[in-house]
Amino acid sequence: MPASSFISALTIDAPAWPEWVPPESPLVLVQCRFSVEAYHDDEFVRHNIPQPPRLQRAVAKRRSEFLAGRICARQALAQLGIDGQAGSEAERRDPIWPKECTGTITHSHGVAAALVGHARHWQGLGIDIEHWINTESARHLSSAILQPHEQQLLDEDDIRFAQQLTLLFSAKESLFKALNPLTGTSFYFHDASLVHLNEGAQTLTLRLDCTLNEQWPAGTTLICHYAYSPAYITTWLTIPA
Repeated sequence: MPASSFISALTIDAPAWPEWVPPESPLVLVQCRFSVEAYHDDEFVRHNIPQPPRLQRAVAKRRSEFLAGRICARQALAQLGIDGQAGSEAERRDPIWPKECTGTITHSHGVAAALVGHARHWQGLGIDIEHWINTESARHLSSAILQPHEQQLLDEDDIRFAQQLTLLFSAKESLFKALNPLTGTSFYFHDASLVHLNEGAQTLTLRLDCTLNEQWPAGTTLICHYAYSPAYITTWLTIPA
């Protein structure tokens, strides 16, 4: 990759995925740090990634987020042996992946990541990074993210509540990213709810509270995984083919 101060700390993980990822169905996670301040428009040319016309009037922050995510995606595809990148169309905000793969991209405050697998193994993938919601904002935001019964499942301590709220916010974002491309149906935070939080295994079970289509009716449950870091949380949800 060409030298650039825009991208730093790019890592390509062959992580010790838990047992739910069989060796014959690999997933590749690529993560990087990027600097909005170091971004210039020639970074798209430097990295040989087309800039969609819809981004030409966007602010530098939005252009830098898009580019960092696409750099991670291309590196992940290369690790799978796929010569290509996540494309874009004017009327779509979600990435368009090569037909032989399934993928998902996220970015948040200078961190971007892409999770990619072969389509023959994975029909849906969702990943999300969220920086921690502070305690002052958590109670105010909770009603927009959680149903009333979900709030009762969270810790009463303000710090723990803010952490768990951030986790659920991120998990519902991952759920949307995994299911929206499969169903073509938009849904919102109150259309899914927490069933069980297993902090020992770092998983949570989410339930769809609306029907997306015949294959994804209300009542369907899915398991989301997560990992902590000091500044943010990462969640990911995988749907086998």
